[in-house]
Order: sequence, then C-alpha cells, then structure tokens
Amino acid sequence: MKAKTVWPLAALLLLTASCSRAPKVCTYTLQPHDTEFYGLYAGYIRSHDFVEVRARVEGYLDEILCPDGSMVKKNQLLFVIDPKIYETKVAKARAQLNKNKALEHKAQRDLERMQTLFDQNATSQLDMDNAIANAESAKAEVEMSEADLRQAEIALSQTSLRAPVPGLLSIENVEEGTLVGPSGKSLLATLSKNDTMWVDFKMSSVEFSKAAAHGDSSVFLISTLDIIYPHAGCVDFANPGFDPVSHAYRMRARVPNPDRILVPGQTPLVKVSLQKNRETLLVPEKAVFTENSQTYVMTLDAGNICRRRAVSLSLHPAGFFVVDEGLQAGEKVILLDEDTRLREGEKVRVSGRNYPDFKPWSGNSEVILDRSHAE
Repeated sequence: MKAKTVWPLAALLLLTASCSRAPKVCTYTLQPHDTEFYGLYAGYIRSHDFVEVRARVEGYLDEILCPDGSMVKKNQLLFVIDPKIYETKVAKARAQLNKNKALEHKAQRDLERMQTLFDQNATSQLDMDNAIANAESAKAEVEMSEADLRQAEIALSQTSLRAPVPGLLSIENVEEGTLVGPSGKSLLATLSKNDTMWVDFKMSSVEFSKAAAHGDSSVFLISTLDIIYPHAGCVDFANPGFDPVSHAYRMRARVPNPDRILVPGQTPLVKVSLQKNRETLLVPEKAVFTENSQTYVMTLDAGNICRRRAVSLSLHPAGFFVVDEGLQAGEKVILLDEDTRLREGEKVRVSGRNYPDFKPWSGNSEVILDRSHAE
C-alpha cells in the first residue's frame, strides 16, 4: 500500500521540477492601431521679415532713441546722425536755386525784348538765336539746381533713420559718437518681425513623394528637449529643383509665433506627416530576430509552447516594427533578450507582466516618430 502512494507523489514532484525549469518569458499581444507616420528633419528658424537698418550718409551718430531688444513700430525714429553738414548743403542748394531762378527770369525778359526788336528788323538773327540759347540755358540751370536741392534734402532726411517695418530691434554694437556711413560702420541694427517665422528643412526624394501623396502640409516643431511647440505650421514652399549634392528637396514652412518663443537661429526638429495607416499591427523590436537574412519572431500557442514564425516587416517606428505578413491580431509574441534562449516547441512560463502597449507621442491620435529621418 505504501508503494502505491509513493509513485504518484514522485511523479508529481518530477512534474513540478520540470515546470520550474521552464524558461520564464514576457509576451506582447498584437493589437491593431490607427497609425500616422512622421518624418523628422533638421530645421533652421529665421525671421519671416528681416530688415537691416544701415546708415546711407556719413556722419557721427548723435542719438540712439530706442533701446536694444525693444519692439518698435513702423516709421518709429531709431537713430539720428549729426545733420549740421547736410542742413548746410540744403541751404546752399536752395540759395543756388534762387540765384538760377533770377538768372532765368532775366534771360526770359532779354528774350522778350530781343523778340520785339527782331520783329521790327532792328536786330540780327544771330542776336535772336543767342537770346533764345541764353533763356534755355538759364531754364536748364534752374532744373539742375532743383535736382541738387532734392538730393541735398534726401541726404538730410537720411540722417534720421526710421524703422521700415515693425519688429524686434537688435542694435549692432554702435554707440553715440560712432562714425557711421559708407566709410564708417554702415550696419546699425536689424529688425525682425517675429510674429511669424520661416523654418527651412530638407526632405529626401522618397519622403517628398510620400508627403506630396499624403497631402497634409502641416508641420510641428520639436525642441532638443522633445517639447512639441504648441502652434502647428504649414509648408508653403517646396523648391521644385532637386539638389544633386544633398540628394534632397529644400522645403520651407511658415509657423506662427504669437508668444515670441521661437527666435532666429534655433534648430528644432521638423515633424512632417508622411503616411496614415488604419488597423496596423505593430510588433516590438525586442521580439524580432534574424537568421540567414530571414526575419523571425517566437509566438506562443495555447499550451505555452513557443513556435518560430517567419514574418515580413517594414517601417520601424520607435521601439516597434510594422507587420506586413506573418502575424494576426490577438497572437502573442515572446520578447527576447541576451539571456533568453528558446527552441522550437519548447514549453515556457509566462510572466505576469506584459510588454507595454504602443503609446502615441501626444494627443489622441496614434503617432509614430521615426528619428532616423533627422539629419
């Protein structure tokens, strides 16, 4: 009777020991996702409107009327160059004009008197021709003097430098008393209208074709800290010429900047939608291995038996592959690591925790970001 009770107990102990030696694995259950694939590109931010304020006349800088970094309005006075020499030139040009007008008036009266004498045959044709020439010459002198006066007035007006556009003022290392102008320092400041910014980036020909077929011109900016800029932009220019050196198309997006967060010279990542897929199956990259140029995963059947399965994968989002063929929704795949060595048909134990499901980048839409596109 004792022997009959010992054998079943021994068998139970053997079975328990066998189960305890079975490898313990973590699994992932495949579920379909609506996915939107993006490309990431190195961007460069520049001002939508960028204007240089230069001194066009020479002189010493008398006044700087707006502090560096201030927001200025259109036509607001920014700098004043010493105007004295230009006021003198205006006065001289005006006096010369008045003198020439007086000479013109005298020449016109001489012509009228000569015309009277000529009609009475009291003077020669030569004297008449000389009078006409003197009158016309005096008129031309007046026109030249008027042009000189306008030129002097323009030069005087250019001693007061005003903002050609509204924007952020950046003064270029000049101080009151600095000699400015063509022979001195001509660049005094820059103005940037930063309520809207340009973002330049490049796309490969394949990605350009995908984006064009997709038809979504929206772009998003991501900082180096992976912070998504809250205002979406829009691609408004694509260079039709392909650059054979960089093998890319030059793109430009317009991005609103109402809070002045973006500044020229920043280099964010530009996120562009390339493709949208519905009911996409994703498999973790930890479940994928390759042998003899063939891609495989280890699946788990109902009896916790692992089976090797050849699969076809395509896009590689962060931490996942897109399944093209070989797997169905609801199937479980085994995650592999350096310590996991599984054989076809081997029985395994399933860990109580599963691999975390695919999570979107932000918002409610399923978004995948592929950093391999960033240059």
